Amino acid sequence: MRNRTLLILLALSAFLAAVNCNALTILQNQFDRANQVLSFSPSGQSFLAADSDIGEVGFFIHPMNQHINDLTLSMSIYSGSGDFSESARLGTEEFTLPDRYLGWIDLNVSNIAFTTGNTYTIGISNDTAQWGYYLQDDSNPYSGGTAWIGGTAHQDQDLRFRVNPGTNVAVPDLSSSLLLLCTSLFGLFCVLRKSRRIKESI
Repeated sequence: MRNRTLLILLALSAFLAAVNCNALTILQNQFDRANQVLSFSPSGQSFLAADSDIGEVGFFIHPMNQHINDLTLSMSIYSGSGDFSESARLGTEEFTLPDRYLGWIDLNVSNIAFTTGNTYTIGISNDTAQWGYYLQDDSNPYSGGTAWIGGTAHQDQDLRFRVNPGTNVAVPDLSSSLLLLCTSLFGLFCVLRKSRRIKESI
């Protein structure tokens, strides 16, 4: 009975592993303080590309000096870790935000061919003291990258950021998964039948 239960669990595990779809999303949502974008320029966050098809990268931002009334903010994506040079820049966009905006802004990077396993850096910039970003200090919540603050790497810190998958992330074929389940169950049936015949012959 114990062997039968174990085999059933193994068959179901194989099926669940086959149908599991990894969305490849990175969400670092922890924070305990904020930095002003202009005062700590250049600032950004490096991350490890888990797939070649990435849709968006973003930061959670908030207004810090609302009297300035600057509604623009720029984000860029760079190749490598902490390289904010023009030669490393793969894309950029200037956002026009609502007054006193608090929330996520996402840079569309779906037109960039990322290399799986390579490191990239999201940069944020502004020419006034209007905007800030959140970060988590002294706990390293995201192990695949690091915060870059004032052009310096801070290994124990991460900005509040996210990476969303593109539209072409592969989804396992359900028919193949069902075939795997049927094959596993048939193998289980054969093993149990053979085991029963051996017991009867003893």
